Amino acid sequence: MPEYVLPDLPYDHSALEPHISGRVMELHHDEHHQTYVTGQGYLAAGLVPLLLLDMWEHSFHLDHQNVKAYYVKADYVQAWWNVVDWSDVEQRTGRARTATSGLVVPA
Repeated sequence: MPEYVLPDLPYDHSALEPHISGRVMELHHDEHHQTYVTGQGYLAAGLVPLLLLDMWEHSFHLDHQNVKAYYVKADYVQAWWNVVDWSDVEQRTGRARTATSGLVVPA
């Protein structure tokens, strides 16, 4: 079974502010993503995520603890669109098409 390692972020935790706070990025990368990587052994080889959005409550409540959840979720998603790296998504799409049996597209 291959060994998975969480790579360091290529930028500081606070680099996505004001859209995503450094506190949220530190929690996500250093704790939650490490947990995902550690448990990744059960995933099929060749799985290439193209674009991910973490909508667990910890994603947005850390910075908006006293605001109603439905407002916070909408604000978080709107802020998230400001930090999507489309060139990375395009590269991942290319790798998925060439390194796997292809993309799974719903009928």
